[in-house]
Amino acid sequence: MRLFRRKEETLNEQLLREAGLDDRPPEAKPASAFANLPRSGPGRFGIQLPSTYSGVFDVVEAPGIEGDRIAFAALPDGSLVVDEETGDASLGPIADAVERRIPPPYRAEGVRDSATRWNVSANPIEVVELQADGDTIELTSNDGVVKATVDGRAVDRRYPELEQDGDYVVRATRLDGDLWEIQTSLL
Repeated sequence: MRLFRRKEETLNEQLLREAGLDDRPPEAKPASAFANLPRSGPGRFGIQLPSTYSGVFDVVEAPGIEGDRIAFAALPDGSLVVDEETGDASLGPIADAVERRIPPPYRAEGVRDSATRWNVSANPIEVVELQADGDTIELTSNDGVVKATVDGRAVDRRYPELEQDGDYVVRATRLDGDLWEIQTSLL
């Protein structure tokens, strides 16, 4: 019977080291475990990104932020609208890291990875200025018939800022004041 001696480094330790997520000093680590993901095709972690994907994934050092999850939107002027956060620490370090890769406006979410490290994803968003009541608007156009709902109730109002050509659904969510995040799906 042969005995095999276990290597000094476990598979988990090897994978963490290769991903840049081990406990080495910061100067020995890459700036981001996701910095080398390709724009399309299979990524370093087997993630398939479409060629039109314009979001970012990053690992960010951000001490002082409480809780385990964050979510916020960056407005076109760079100000942040926080959806989810524990405490009132600045999310600036996370926004700064995202903005090195994509400009505002965008929506970002993060989950705590360690005491000071956050896994963050962010995607560009479309923002329009619109004076309207409510917090959500849904506009549908099917065969030229346009219908609108505000907060789930049908309304007899046109929203030219949201109208498109063809058949579509536009969902608008108030971000702050007269600024709305919109998502468009073609039918």
